[in-house]
Amino acid sequence: MEAIAMVEKGEATERIDARTASGRLQRGVLFEFAAYESDKLGEQWRETHDHRRYKLGVPATGRPRSGYIWHPRRLADGNGGGTVQNERYEPDLAGDAPAYAEVYRRFVGGTSFYALCGWLNTHGFLTVRGNPWSVQVLMRYMDSGFPAGLLRVHDPKCACGESGTCPHHIFAPGAHEELISSELWQQYQDERDSRRKMQPRSVRSLYPLTNLAKCDQCRGTAPVESRDRKGPDGQKQLVRGYSYCCGRRSVTSTHGCPGFWVRRSVVEGELHDWIVREAEKMTVGEARLDRADFEPLIVRLAQEWGVLLDSEKNALLKRLVRRVAFRRGEGAPVIANVHPLWEADPWADGGETSSRSDGAAE
Repeated sequence: MEAIAMVEKGEATERIDARTASGRLQRGVLFEFAAYESDKLGEQWRETHDHRRYKLGVPATGRPRSGYIWHPRRLADGNGGGTVQNERYEPDLAGDAPAYAEVYRRFVGGTSFYALCGWLNTHGFLTVRGNPWSVQVLMRYMDSGFPAGLLRVHDPKCACGESGTCPHHIFAPGAHEELISSELWQQYQDERDSRRKMQPRSVRSLYPLTNLAKCDQCRGTAPVESRDRKGPDGQKQLVRGYSYCCGRRSVTSTHGCPGFWVRRSVVEGELHDWIVREAEKMTVGEARLDRADFEPLIVRLAQEWGVLLDSEKNALLKRLVRRVAFRRGEGAPVIANVHPLWEADPWADGGETSSRSDGAAE
């Protein structure tokens, strides 16, 4: 087969024989010109982006931003033409701007990203694309500094050339008005750094039903959630791990699952009662042979429930039960069904899901 390279030039086509020295030279020159054009185009885009960021004070790529009304540079008139104006972002104070300022205050107060997503989605605040908020999208939005009147840009001192994935960034002043104060932005950054440095166990505290609580309708994880409650002084206080709830409902409201919500103290009290009943069965000879291996654990839980740590309860329960499935009763409180390991699995047909680990909703 002939080693012939074809290079189009306008309407003509030039044949280059790469088997010869001159042909290889020509091919190399053409490749270098192609690389030059590509590099030049990249430099022009970088210059355009830098001009937008540092001269105009707007993001490198113009698009809508949550909490703001975007006035693009060009307004189409519907007839192929349009008018040009100064591109700008105005806080949507009559719309969703207050909600996005509130998520910063809630985060500083101890609320997790997951719980914040649930709060936003439940109240109808969606992304600029009309999608429900997810943890990763909300993290990027809040970390961007845009609501603080800043633009997150690649550090000019970093020569890696990978601005999209490089972790080295700085914050440049933007031309838009901020939604949150500089003090709140600094508090957010401090809290964010503090949580990054925590060990996973410190961030996701274990509870007795961690990874065991499930919703009986969507078969998804039922995490713990914190909630504001009035303290003895009449002021609101954040009570961590206040309740168990359907994880899918907490994020999507009732669109994903009708779900349930129940106080953790109620659930764990009923769980203890179940353990005591199981221990009493052994004293009257009701225990089946296939359950005998679990009896020492049942007795230990029944006797030491009040002194065990939540993490210790959780470790022992995982050796006794598959899950605790919750279902909202019709006109009645939430019903909790324990699925012990020594009984047939009622969910053996499959379909069990896990949205995330327990405890992250704090």
